[in-house]
Amino acid sequence: FGKLFQDCKSAAEALSQRTRRM
Repeated sequence: FGKLFQDCKSAAEALSQRTRRM
């Protein structure tokens, strides 16, 4: 569960960075 949560957090952070870049 922890691993999945971390992966989701990483994906969310990447998406946020992408949107910020845009």
